[in-house]
Order: sequence, then C-alpha cells, then structure tokens
Amino acid sequence: MMFFRQHWLDPRLAYGPSLGKPKMKLSGNIVDQVWIPDTYFVNDLTQKTSCADFMFELSQEGVITHSCRLV
Repeated sequence: MMFFRQHWLDPRLAYGPSLGKPKMKLSGNIVDQVWIPDTYFVNDLTQKTSCADFMFELSQEGVITHSCRLV
C-alpha cells in the first residue's frame, strides 16, 4: 500500500477569510468539478492507477491538497 499526495494552487477557488475557516474538506460530486493534474508514474506496470480512498482539502488561498491511497 502506498499513499500519494499532491499540492497545487488554483486561485479561482480561493475564498479568503470570509468563511472563518482556514481549510475545508471537499467531498461528493464537487470533487469531480475541480481540476486535478494528470499525474502518471513512468515505471508503472498497469494501465491505470486507481485511487481507493482519497482526501481533498482546500485552503483560503486556493491551495488544494489531494491525497489518495494507491491500490
């Protein structure tokens, strides 16, 4: 089992201090509407890497953290 974590900045999703929350966890179909980098592993023997469990977090500044457990 291996965990893979990515961070990137999308200023379009920045919500500022107006909500009073430094970070929000996203789930459900909203995750399908957020751009995720197309990451691949050069030495991967399978055609597609699947993500079993994932965590999606958004900060006030628009920093996205995507973490998943690779199977």
